[in-house]
Amino acid sequence: MNHSPSSAASSYGVAFVALAAALLVRWLLGPALGETLPLVTLFAPIAVAVHFGGYRPALLIVVVGYVACAYLFIAPRGQLGLSEPRNVFGLVAYLLTAGVIVGFGEAWRRSEHRASVESLADGFMRFDRKWRITYVNAAAEQITQRLRADLLGKSHWDVFPTAVGTPLEDAYRRAVDDGVAVEFEHHDAPSGRWFAVKGSPLPDRDFAVAFRDISDQKRTADALQRAEQQLRTITDTVPALIAYADADCHYRLNNLAYERWFGRRRGEITGRHMREVLGDDAWALVGPKVAAALAGETVQYEAQVPYADGGMRWIDATYVPSFGPSGDVIGIVVLVHDISERKRSEEQLRQSERRLELVLRSINDHFVTYDREWRYTFVNDRAAAILGRRREELLGRCIWDLFPDAVGNQYYVALHRALAEQQPSKFEHFYEPFDAWFDNHVYPTPDGVSVFAADITARKRAEERLAAANERFELAARATQDGIWDYDPATQDNTWSPRCFELLGLPIPTVPQRVTQAWLTDRMHPDDYAPMWAAADAYWSGRVPHYVTEMRLRHEDGSYRWFLSRGVAIQDEHGRVVRMTGALSDDHDRRVAELALRDSDERFRTAVAATSDILWTNDASGKMLGVQAGWGGFTGQSFDEYQGYGWATALHPDDAQPTITAWDAAVRERRRFTFEHRVRRRDGTYRLCSVRAVPLLDVNGSVREWVGVHTDVTEQRELEQQLKDADRRKDEFLATLAHELRNPLAPIRNGLHILRLAADNVEAVAHTREMMERQLAQMVRLVDDLLDVSRITTGKFQLRMERVNLAIVVRTAVETSRPLISANGHDLRVTVPPMPVLVDADVTRLAQVFANLLNNAAKYSDRGSRILLTVEAGDADVVVSVKDAGAGIPPEMLSQVFEMFTQVDRSLERAQGGLGIGLTLVRRLVEMHGGSVEAHSDGVGQGSEFVVRLPVVASAERSVTPDVDGEPSGRPGRYRVLVADDNSDAATSLASLLTFLGHEVRTANDGLEAVDVTAAFRPDVILLDIGMPKLNGYDACRRIREQPWGETAFVVAATGWGQDEDKRRSDDAGFDTHLVKPVQPAVLERLLASSVGLTR
Repeated sequence: MNHSPSSAASSYGVAFVALAAALLVRWLLGPALGETLPLVTLFAPIAVAVHFGGYRPALLIVVVGYVACAYLFIAPRGQLGLSEPRNVFGLVAYLLTAGVIVGFGEAWRRSEHRASVESLADGFMRFDRKWRITYVNAAAEQITQRLRADLLGKSHWDVFPTAVGTPLEDAYRRAVDDGVAVEFEHHDAPSGRWFAVKGSPLPDRDFAVAFRDISDQKRTADALQRAEQQLRTITDTVPALIAYADADCHYRLNNLAYERWFGRRRGEITGRHMREVLGDDAWALVGPKVAAALAGETVQYEAQVPYADGGMRWIDATYVPSFGPSGDVIGIVVLVHDISERKRSEEQLRQSERRLELVLRSINDHFVTYDREWRYTFVNDRAAAILGRRREELLGRCIWDLFPDAVGNQYYVALHRALAEQQPSKFEHFYEPFDAWFDNHVYPTPDGVSVFAADITARKRAEERLAAANERFELAARATQDGIWDYDPATQDNTWSPRCFELLGLPIPTVPQRVTQAWLTDRMHPDDYAPMWAAADAYWSGRVPHYVTEMRLRHEDGSYRWFLSRGVAIQDEHGRVVRMTGALSDDHDRRVAELALRDSDERFRTAVAATSDILWTNDASGKMLGVQAGWGGFTGQSFDEYQGYGWATALHPDDAQPTITAWDAAVRERRRFTFEHRVRRRDGTYRLCSVRAVPLLDVNGSVREWVGVHTDVTEQRELEQQLKDADRRKDEFLATLAHELRNPLAPIRNGLHILRLAADNVEAVAHTREMMERQLAQMVRLVDDLLDVSRITTGKFQLRMERVNLAIVVRTAVETSRPLISANGHDLRVTVPPMPVLVDADVTRLAQVFANLLNNAAKYSDRGSRILLTVEAGDADVVVSVKDAGAGIPPEMLSQVFEMFTQVDRSLERAQGGLGIGLTLVRRLVEMHGGSVEAHSDGVGQGSEFVVRLPVVASAERSVTPDVDGEPSGRPGRYRVLVADDNSDAATSLASLLTFLGHEVRTANDGLEAVDVTAAFRPDVILLDIGMPKLNGYDACRRIREQPWGETAFVVAATGWGQDEDKRRSDDAGFDTHLVKPVQPAVLERLLASSVGLTR
């Protein structure tokens, strides 16, 4: 169903045309009807409107039609006509009748639409605004393979969950949101099927979609693409120039011959105008012919063309127009043959013909020509000598007058038939007056006949001598399975024995039969014709002692079979070959086996050359014999070194004997060999290799040889171990993270119970609160460390660099770690140079580095131990070392202590807490400061030392270090404060804290509520969480700022998101400042106490 604006407009247009026609008919009937039945003609346009456009245009026609008729045909004219009761009655009757027409018409229209949709071959579905399926046709049931009852009333995304998040969902939602039709192809990954989908939005935000399965079309398109590639491959093998040009004479396709002709790559031809490629001179000749082809004419011509890049060449060109669906020419197919050689040959032929006359006169064979009256027109010297007349006596005279004995003989009949039929002929005949045999070749023309005759008397005498030998030979041929053939060089015909026909599956004659050279050529494989004649020529010229050749002849069943042909020649007294006789034997099975073996060997050699594995062969006893290029190239062993069992010397000493033992067992038991061992590469390093070998058996089932392969799996095994180590560290980290988060949660939970039970015990409450703050700080440090490592790893971490005295950084770190050091009773000794040591650093992060090292020393040292922090300045760098006398580090762990999630000792009795990321964070931060960090230890129980090396600056102004969080500088005033957080506990607890500080506080648990409370409460300070429902913190802040009462409020983002991008978004939304949860009470008090904090 089409609901586009154009279709709606057309339906309304049809309705109004029908209404106009009805009004015209009523006006024409006016004289006959008068004022009776003024509305009678309106029912027809109402029916037309409901049929073409539905009830909307029909109802419009009901109203407009009545108004028009009331003004035109109902008295009093120009009014609605409701002043008289009969008109009111008529209106009611009209409306009832029109309503019936509209109702029935709409029902019929919907039933017709439903019937048409049901008859569609395409699937059809309709959805309501909540994507529930409200209609499914039969084709949709078949395509989706789901029953209609299982689909109706259910959400499309529930029924087809695999479509969620796919381009199909994006297209559906865009069509509904933008009110546009969509058409696209969709691939359903679970079923592997392709669908063509068309979707259209409907009124009331409904949505209709039609779809069909086009998987077969897609497969056809893929096949077409492959066919096009094959076509390109075929055209590239054709020596002729093949191209396709569009109607604007731009090349769109060309084959490889085009590139070679013009010396340009395909990309330099495709898309360019033919004139640009051919050159101006060539285009002047070719252009008009191209224009004729583009006019719909097939053009074929020969011409000498001066090409810009191809030189002056003779071509035979054909241009075939290509027609589009409408019959217009959309391009031309170009086929060009280079006939320069042929033209040169024709010119040479003309020159040769001029020389031929001279040659013909001097050749030793008889040659004459006759006109249509049988008069001699040319006689060479040899013919005059044979005829016993001078040339002058013969020229112009009729042959039958000069030689009446020849009238009616074979020569006479053959010449007359050739002239009458205009067909060349060849024949032999004996002319008794001369007592000679002649082999005649007759070539008729419209003007006469040419005859070339050779005196074959000597050959005939030899044939007579050969006849007796042939009879004896035929008797011998019956005793062999080979076929016997006899070849006549003069006629180029063969005489075949019955066995020859039998070998080809042909009907077997009772006597030898003559076969023509044309028949034999048709039976022979095209690739074998030239080699056969080359073998004959080599034999006839004496270059080889025997005639032997292989050929494929077509069997009667259509297949080609291999045959071996051998023969001997019979020569006349002049040494010319006058006959050849030989044998034809079936060699198919041997030849096929030989070709298969050669092909298999070639594939094997190709595979060996292409693989990076080491292929080798051993004899049946398991010894390496022969050249093993792969093994020698990999190990560097020479031929003599790896022979026999010498290959074992290239194995690792620990692997050599186990390999030999396993190999001997496999050879002895004739089973597949699989092993892994280390092989010394030619560079001296050992590589881990996987070995596989199988025995090859001969026809008797005995082992002929062993074939094996070595595959280098060193990197594969190392990667596998690295993956195992990474997986183990991940599991250990997750277990440690769970443990470390539970540790502070337990005392916090206990503290909550104590606060509830001992609320009146001030000392207990204070002690418990101090403990809970400590544990909470521990949890915050864990989370902060994880976030820092994540930001550094993803490249989102930025340092705030400034020039600072390193002593200030060290002092900050010591103050941070002092509580832990004092709690364990350690003796901390700090040594700092008296002169300032200036570095470019982020004070907070660099202090975090030294604090982490001090905390590690405090945690892993026995109570009361000494910890040394020493700063030593050099010219270019400064060295800060933290040394303790604690647990120490095993030697094998020194290279791993800075890796993620690594802890030296995980035993329960030695566990000191932490996630194993502290030292990773130290190394990353130090490297970001351009420095390095190293760990030293003499072993377990020998203490450890961490050395940080940082670059120093020669001179600079000292920067002011940031203030350290402390107590508020003063008591804040009393403010109205709004706390908005979707975590009601967080909002309530923070509100209670602010209430205790003397402020008036309101809370909200979503963004919309926050805006509403702000409008009513008019707070001075607003603390907004970012991730709230209904309206997030960014949008809530923007709405507040849009109001006059929101311009002066101090709005604070209080969120768990604390990266630079989050702070930038807060600033863009209109926040005054950005605080990261959990917000420390001291920070909050200082913020409220600041007189600047409440002004924009």
